[in-house]
Amino acid sequence: KSNPDTNITYDRLLKILRGEDTKFNIVFDDQKSGTANFLSELTGSKTFKNATNAKSNLNAVNMVVENKNALGVIGWSWISDGDDPRTKDYLSKVSLVGLSPKNNTDKGFYKPYQLYLAQGRYPLSREVYVIQRERRNGLSAGFTSFIISEIGQTIMLKAGLLPAQQQDRWIELNTKPLGKVH
Repeated sequence: KSNPDTNITYDRLLKILRGEDTKFNIVFDDQKSGTANFLSELTGSKTFKNATNAKSNLNAVNMVVENKNALGVIGWSWISDGDDPRTKDYLSKVSLVGLSPKNNTDKGFYKPYQLYLAQGRYPLSREVYVIQRERRNGLSAGFTSFIISEIGQTIMLKAGLLPAQQQDRWIELNTKPLGKVH
């Protein structure tokens, strides 16, 4: 919270990850995690300079809390549940960093909220695919059917992820008076 840098351009983030900008120390949830692998592919670097392996999401958050110049890298779904008291506690101690989009024509800074993921403005998003290799209708087919169902997509939404399909929700507002209520 004490670091005033709450917005970083995408290009500067790449420089930080490559070790060309040493203002920040990178803290990964785990250097073998999907987020670390994603950033490794993004930067074209197998190793990160100025990086620490926290070995868990909780340790990564705590290391950022303790170090003003730490930049934590964890999966968004881990801290996206606004109803979870632990999430509220973690987010009260750290600031989410806004990132500029990959194209420099948009001068805004965006956090990993679902709206910005849907609009393609948050640059560190990735798609998740389900690849079913089973030739019969078994457990994997059932799981695939479940996660693409309305309930499965609602779970994705609640987890802070952007569902592939969202259910429409129509709200009708009636502005006429209801009359006397007894």
